[in-house]
Amino acid sequence: MSRRTKMTEDILKMMENPKQIRNLALIGHIDHGKTTLSDSLLAEAGLLAESLAGEARVLDYLEEEQRRGITIKSANISLYYEHSLEKSLPFLINLIDTPGHLDFSGKVTRALRMADGVIVIVDSVEEVSSQTETVVRQALDEAVRPILFINKIDRLFKELKLDMEEIKEKFSRIIQDFNKLIFMYGDELAKSNWMVSAELGSVIFGSALHRWGFVISDLKTKNHSLQYFENKYQDGTYKEISSLYPVWKSVLAAVVQFVPDPAQAQSYRTQTIWSGDIETEIGKAIQKCDPTGPLVIGMGKVQKIKNRLIGTGRIFSGTLKRGQHAWLVNDGSKTSVNQLSIFMGSRMETVIEIPAGNIAAIGGIKKISSGETIFDIKNIDEAKPFEAVKYVSEPVVTVAVEPDMLKNLAQLQEILEDIKIEDPNINVEISNDSGECLLSGMGPLHLEIVAKTIKERGIEVSVSKPTSVFRESVQKISKYHEAKSPNGLNSIQMLVMRMDPSSVEYFRGAKRHILENEYLRINDLKEKTNFSEYEAKGLWNVDRFQNIIISRLEEDTGIVYNENDEISPKSLKKPKSQKAKPSSQRQITHEMRDQIIKIIGNLCNNGTIAKEPMSELKIIIKYAQIVSDPEDSNYFEISTMINDAFINCIREAQPVLLEPIYRMLITSPEEHIGTVTSLINQFQGKINEISQDAFKSYIDAKMSVRKSILFADEIRGQTSGRVFWQNLFDRFSPVPEHDLEEIVKDIKFRKGLAFF
Repeated sequence: MSRRTKMTEDILKMMENPKQIRNLALIGHIDHGKTTLSDSLLAEAGLLAESLAGEARVLDYLEEEQRRGITIKSANISLYYEHSLEKSLPFLINLIDTPGHLDFSGKVTRALRMADGVIVIVDSVEEVSSQTETVVRQALDEAVRPILFINKIDRLFKELKLDMEEIKEKFSRIIQDFNKLIFMYGDELAKSNWMVSAELGSVIFGSALHRWGFVISDLKTKNHSLQYFENKYQDGTYKEISSLYPVWKSVLAAVVQFVPDPAQAQSYRTQTIWSGDIETEIGKAIQKCDPTGPLVIGMGKVQKIKNRLIGTGRIFSGTLKRGQHAWLVNDGSKTSVNQLSIFMGSRMETVIEIPAGNIAAIGGIKKISSGETIFDIKNIDEAKPFEAVKYVSEPVVTVAVEPDMLKNLAQLQEILEDIKIEDPNINVEISNDSGECLLSGMGPLHLEIVAKTIKERGIEVSVSKPTSVFRESVQKISKYHEAKSPNGLNSIQMLVMRMDPSSVEYFRGAKRHILENEYLRINDLKEKTNFSEYEAKGLWNVDRFQNIIISRLEEDTGIVYNENDEISPKSLKKPKSQKAKPSSQRQITHEMRDQIIKIIGNLCNNGTIAKEPMSELKIIIKYAQIVSDPEDSNYFEISTMINDAFINCIREAQPVLLEPIYRMLITSPEEHIGTVTSLINQFQGKINEISQDAFKSYIDAKMSVRKSILFADEIRGQTSGRVFWQNLFDRFSPVPEHDLEEIVKDIKFRKGLAFF
């Protein structure tokens, strides 16, 4: 029996015991060594020749990843690890490698939903960076415990030639800065129990490329100091270090010690990541990671493999069996699991069943998508989805894509539907008239990879230069505008204003279970926003562009919510102008409320300036009268009425065109600092702060996405690629007046609206 076959059999046995399982992700700044470290772990597992470890980039199995030397997709593999402690059980390490580039940060967030712990890799030369902060915050938002790997220590000896005291100071600074992030973004559990410590072993030091690593206790056991490693590099015998201090050993030992098993993790993670009631039977089964409980799966990733959609999901409760019938909560449909496997890098091992606590590869589900929740078919009535993952950025860059031949438009649409299922951070708009397709993504690289994927799947396309997305909103607050339906029997009063920035930020990351619970919603909104109790109580809807609809009908029409969020009539108070009798009024049912929400949503899809989506609107409905006769309150009557009121509100509140703003975190050699600051000013950016250490300068600036695309090309050329930067989405801001006319003209031309 081969080692690989035996390992697979052993893994299947361990999957039955949560105490032997660790679900782990590798995260960190781009090029800090995540995939290089994973190579060393694979070599120990017998899945990679030791001579190739550190160079093969096995989990970068896409050709594009190998060519660029960066991770683009998250990749999974299951590892068998035998702990060195006597009488210790072996462990199953479900490992997920993640991208470091911010254009692919959405994949990191979805991968973290499946993990219970993370190794955060930090380059010892560059130290804690902007992307380190981002990924640590992402992990803590998902209640995932971090441990620290300080990588590339060989560079401190070979390149920087630091003395021992300087190296120790560097290590101390990295650990302190890392713990500051945990304190800043963590909850009480993280602040009290998750701070990393070199003395306790939750900080690992090493060189993933040269395959060595240690924790402080290793040095004490072997009576070595840092000087040992420097000496080995000075005399050229550094390859010997990996035999005495194998990196896989120190890393996996730390993982087993500090990363909780699935049952431990789900006991506190459930209330953060699941929208249901944790006191119900299902909630308790998820918290216990009960393999005999109702089936509950959170889907983290979907990808197309050999023309099949394969979903990667974490089983939080129950046991998933091949052929089992299940319920897709978000899609609202029944399905069956036809294929069931575990990931082993670029290949999969077929299995019959997988119990709670493990990560599964699921095939044969036609309507599967990233972020879907799969429930036991017997528990449809109690099915609640997992919370939507909170992304650190938004799709703010767009390109136009056209098939070379119009006859391929239908095939292109099919490919784009698959890509959208695989990557929820891609937005797609298609014109059936021209065949043009607008793709919006996190950044130019994100869109470049998507365009390449389209070509690899058989369609040649033309791709425009990337440009910024735009939104529309309002600048002021309108008064209440009343409108009536064409037949004069229905009426509505509403006003429109732009939400304040703190409220926009709140709704961007709001938890579903809080918004759906009136008591929690009122308290949370009062504490974290400037919403009044009436506004919080009357919240009807929040869409993906942070437009919210608030009902204040209670004050004027007596429509109130009871404890079960039902709507019931109160004594009705009508304005004198109202013609219909009280007996002819129609109660605002859930169905009518949903119709009003849908109509307003459609109106928000096309702004009045350039038909761009409207965002950050607070729409307050003060009064609504709908007659009881369905013929007199049909869709035409209601939609016309709402359209009139809404458009009048928007006009009075003064529509404005918004563009996305990046926060730019730039790292530059000292000799290029003048060039960088000059280019920032040239492209209408704003410098917030400049700092420096002994090696590099750091610039914190803001710039429109529109200008940053041109800035990127210019700075690469003028600094020969020696300046590195990361773009973080900051906010949407009004387009400068001097650019407005030209931008609106360009948008209308692109949309075929130039003559309207």
